[in-house]
Amino acid sequence: NVAVTRSDALRAVAEALADVTRAVRPREGGAEPVSHQVPGLGEQETEHVIAEFPTLAPLAAESRSAWLLRRPGLIDLLLHANAVGALPAGALSEADLLAVIWHRLVRQGEVTLLGGVPPDAREQALLALARRTLLPGEHCGEVHPHALPGLRSDGLLRAKGPVSAWNPGERFANDLVRDLVLAQLLLRDGFELLARAGAPRWALRAARLACQARYAAASGESERTRRELQALFDRLATDYGERWAELPLEAMLTLGFAEQALERSWQALSADRPEGIDRLTRLALHRHTHAGVGDPGVLAPLVALLCQHLVPLAEDSYVDRDGARQAREVVLAWLAGMREHDQADSLRASVRETILAQPVDLRDEFAAETLALTGPDMDDAAEQRLREVATQHPGTLARAVEHPLAAIALARHRPRLAIELTEAYYTEEPEQGSRSWISDGVRGHTYATTEMPMVAWWRGPFWVLLHAQPIETLAMINRLLDHAARERLIRLGRFGDPPPEGLELEIAGQSRMCAGDPHVWAWYRGSTVGPSPCMSALLAVERFADQVLAIPEAEIVKVTKTLLDGCLNLAMPGLVVGLLVRHLEKVNEELDPWLARPEIWELEFGRAVREGVMHFGGLDPPGTSGAERRRMSPADVARLLVSKALTEKDEQRLQALKNVGEKLLTRAREVMPGGDQLGQLTSAGWASLLDHKNYKRIEQPDGQIMIEFTPQIGRASCRERV
Repeated sequence: NVAVTRSDALRAVAEALADVTRAVRPREGGAEPVSHQVPGLGEQETEHVIAEFPTLAPLAAESRSAWLLRRPGLIDLLLHANAVGALPAGALSEADLLAVIWHRLVRQGEVTLLGGVPPDAREQALLALARRTLLPGEHCGEVHPHALPGLRSDGLLRAKGPVSAWNPGERFANDLVRDLVLAQLLLRDGFELLARAGAPRWALRAARLACQARYAAASGESERTRRELQALFDRLATDYGERWAELPLEAMLTLGFAEQALERSWQALSADRPEGIDRLTRLALHRHTHAGVGDPGVLAPLVALLCQHLVPLAEDSYVDRDGARQAREVVLAWLAGMREHDQADSLRASVRETILAQPVDLRDEFAAETLALTGPDMDDAAEQRLREVATQHPGTLARAVEHPLAAIALARHRPRLAIELTEAYYTEEPEQGSRSWISDGVRGHTYATTEMPMVAWWRGPFWVLLHAQPIETLAMINRLLDHAARERLIRLGRFGDPPPEGLELEIAGQSRMCAGDPHVWAWYRGSTVGPSPCMSALLAVERFADQVLAIPEAEIVKVTKTLLDGCLNLAMPGLVVGLLVRHLEKVNEELDPWLARPEIWELEFGRAVREGVMHFGGLDPPGTSGAERRRMSPADVARLLVSKALTEKDEQRLQALKNVGEKLLTRAREVMPGGDQLGQLTSAGWASLLDHKNYKRIEQPDGQIMIEFTPQIGRASCRERV
């Protein structure tokens, strides 16, 4: 079964469906219905609407009115009533729009056409239907006989269809029209009608709309109106639930003049805890915030007043844990909602100054996150404060670094600062003698939900920083990997055995000792033991490198050289080798130095056998270049390289690969003890895969070429050769 409902009735409808399912199909248990919420129009969609209907452009220009454009039902009514030009100037609420629609569409601009129905008759017909809907058992008066056809043709009542004979009576065209008419009925006959009707939940939106209209009529006396409405709805809430008591403040929050109305009520709300400001901030979070991102137009007046009154509130007993937490969340939600506003904003600057004016507490995570989210309004003082936090208490930067929107704001407007904060937060330097055997020297991911994978390319700030300043970010990531790899080796040494030193590699013509072990080598696959942020950073680097290599003129040798610049760990070389294998069609001699090292063969064999078993970051997303080569071992790669050279009859390349095999054998003799005959025999077998003399090129009659591998040496001769 499928049920369609408004978002504010979702819970009630879901519970009703679950009850029906349990009653009809008891054997299936109490399975919860699955919900799918259709969001309002997005930014691109509203731009398209404005392009089609330019008269709506003034609504988009006013931040406190732009939210109306996300509701296609309102837009349709507004255009149908030809009422855009009649809208008042400035910020608008839903009540402002519906008042104009009522005047232009219901009452037809107070004009009675020749032979038509008077405006009063049209209005009376709608109000009678609203009363009948709210109070089905009561007599609702007579309706003008000619009013109903006109209301149907204007889209206010549902048109008669083929099966209308089985559904007698009139029905509103949609919920929006019903709310509009019911709000008018409540304004005319009083809110007491709700109690007589048993306060049905479907009437909530109409009641809120009527509250907005009362505030608009009260103008400068909005606080007195709020007290009257609050007393009325508190009585209603006693019998029918707390939700009704929220309506007066919810209506005030969405007024066009919300800041002035809230200012007039602030003193009373501050004294009326927790029903005052606590309820207001809770409503802002529950009704106008989604996934931590608030509606900037709705939340702006509340944020302005929170900033203005923050110090008095902090000195009062208001700062209980829940109230203070909600106030902070409102500020953060508004800043998150302002993420696309790249121009300077006076309120955002006011938030910054409010934070900086508080007594300095470098352990205040809220202050750090708030300053990080100020984006284009961050100044030198805010930047200096964040640097002080990074120097003295870097753990405080958790959400400033890990929150996706804070990372975007920093990367977009202060990328160098973002890189400094990222490195300071993740790099955890243990105090002398305090290393724990479970510590890996890197602070973990903190911004998470239960649905998030442990590691991912989009976790942390690495992905956005790579796009903002790729060279500097790669250097920072390599430093973080260096630190984590060294800490891992130190921790392994605490188990009694001498810790491994890593592996000395020739990179860019220089010999470097790269710290790590087989686990570090495979960090980029998220399939071994290691710090989650390091794996996330490597996944971001790999994805970024794939994007660069998708550019036709990109050279893989330059990309890998950039990735390895300054590298002193085995994690980045592991990623580079995997990158070269996946993009084998772009590779010429870039893999040769890696294939000449038996240690690399061993590391790659170890990584390949773990492919597809467990990956903390999940499987490769669709479209990942060369994903089918993830399971390839160095032996598979060697065979492919030789086969390609044989197919192309590239004698120079074949000789170069044979030389790689000889270097492999030479290196094996250097690193393996003389008594390790099995290890040296294994290396000889690997080297034979790079010798083209062990392959036979066979041309088939149909023109295809078959490559056959036939080793020229047996087991005994291998021993002699070694």
